[in-house]
Amino acid sequence: MTAPGIFNPSLVTPWLEKDIEVLEKVQKRAVGFVKGPRCKMYEEKCSELDLDTLVVRRDRADLIQVYKIMNGLDQVEETALFKRLSGTENARSTRQTSDPLNLQSERARLDIRKYSFTSRVVQPWNALSKELKTAPGLEQFKKSLKQLSRTCVEGTAAE
Repeated sequence: MTAPGIFNPSLVTPWLEKDIEVLEKVQKRAVGFVKGPRCKMYEEKCSELDLDTLVVRRDRADLIQVYKIMNGLDQVEETALFKRLSGTENARSTRQTSDPLNLQSERARLDIRKYSFTSRVVQPWNALSKELKTAPGLEQFKKSLKQLSRTCVEGTAAE
């Protein structure tokens, strides 16, 4: 957790496509300065440099922050930000409610709330496997998450 008044990128992120593109252009320009064959595409150079896109890095950072909060590794009270799903509140048990580590999403009317940290991380966190959420340590979680994101990116690139 950062001190009050200090910018925390996991709390404030752009959600408009044009803002994301502006930030992504910075990385594209920086990658363009890397010496090597000029004919390579941006994605190929990123792959060689072991870089991910801004969106992927931000999503991974969000999930790492949730892991820290859920496991008491950060000075943030879990109940202040999230509410866990519990199968006992619902009349039926579903795949969504069967995992006690899943988070409940709250209804959001305004964009500022819809795209806030606590709203945007619920779905990706709930989509993670129970084994990943219960990783024995932060480094193991990060390693597994990176492998998962690489697998997902390679799977979409092959299509």
